Amino acid sequence: GPKQLFRRLTSDQMRDVGAAGFDVLSGGPGRLCEALRSFEGVSQEPRPYHHRDYGRFFTWLSESRTSQDFDPIKDIVRDHILTTYPREEGAIIMGKPVPSRKLYTIEAARRELHVGLPRLKQLMRDRGLLSTSVGGDADQGAPVLTSDQLEALRKELDGWISATDAGNMLGISADQVRNLMNAGVLETRRLHGRKRLCPRHQIDRLLTMIEALPVGAAEDYRSIRSILACGIC
Repeated sequence: GPKQLFRRLTSDQMRDVGAAGFDVLSGGPGRLCEALRSFEGVSQEPRPYHHRDYGRFFTWLSESRTSQDFDPIKDIVRDHILTTYPREEGAIIMGKPVPSRKLYTIEAARRELHVGLPRLKQLMRDRGLLSTSVGGDADQGAPVLTSDQLEALRKELDGWISATDAGNMLGISADQVRNLMNAGVLETRRLHGRKRLCPRHQIDRLLTMIEALPVGAAEDYRSIRSILACGIC
């Protein structure tokens, strides 16, 4: 297991360990990564972590400073860790900092995107990114998002805004924006079955049109509604 101490192994067990290690390394980087995957989840921790899963092997490899011969092996293991476990940028793994984050837990993604957990989970469900294993709050720390998936969600979030935010951009009230939604003038999307959002690109286009209105007309809500009805949808 991952907590096995070398000093507790018998001579025969040490020979078996050496033979197994030689067999793995002689198979190249792919065989080493395959062996690492066989360790993952062995610790049976609720939130997988490479220290726990790789156990004494990781500790031994991390503390092997006597020879640079281990450096290629460390590089392979470090790269595998970054594509398997959610480690933050700058974290030190075997003496080297993580250059950029590749995986995010839901909680880390929520902080990165500055969004509430219910909204993030709804977006992930809509895109088929939320597995049943991380459906509950108790599992929100499980690694589920790659950096590419996170950026896709960021674009999705940037594309839809609340009635309050739209009203702030237009200089009108949120209720007036909701009236436009109710009239079908603004496209509407419901979040989590309750909160309604509208496309940011429609509001941006509307602002451009408002700038072209005669002086004073931009303050008239009816003019805004007219522009929307005629040109933006």
